[in-house]
Amino acid sequence: MRSELLDEGLDVLAGLWSGERFSYRGKHYMLDPVCFTPAPVQRPRIPVWVGGVLPSQRPVARAARWDGMVPIHRRLGRVPAEDMAAVRERIAAFRGSAAGFELVVWAGLEPAAGEVDAARLPGRRRHLVGRVRAPRTPVVAARPDARRPGPVRTAPAGACRTRSA
Repeated sequence: MRSELLDEGLDVLAGLWSGERFSYRGKHYMLDPVCFTPAPVQRPRIPVWVGGVLPSQRPVARAARWDGMVPIHRRLGRVPAEDMAAVRERIAAFRGSAAGFELVVWAGLEPAAGEVDAARLPGRRRHLVGRVRAPRTPVVAARPDARRPGPVRTAPAGACRTRSA
């Protein structure tokens, strides 16, 4: 279920970042026609790095459809060099080449002498990414009749072309 949500969410982001009028109808997300402006400068879109826990191969296959991957090792946290090489080989197999694909190494700093590394204390779990709270008031509503409060920004006439997924 979470992987389906991620796949659809990434498709929605790519569509919104296109700079064209975009709508989406999926199993989990539906978006009425909307246009995000200004469009990102990066083309074809803002680079997307997909995180994934190894040794599962599904995150590697998902990442191969995007721009990069942040592999995470289930037991070790950090990914050994030989596992990174295996991920690069899998990416090349999916894409035909690993050229232009970014593999990101998750690195940590060792504590200085006398400091305590909280991640190594008994009973503590390691968190690679913290939770992000949604803003109380959305910046952009998808439609003027949206139920959530907040300003609605519209693109100038002719600023968007039509595209749907």
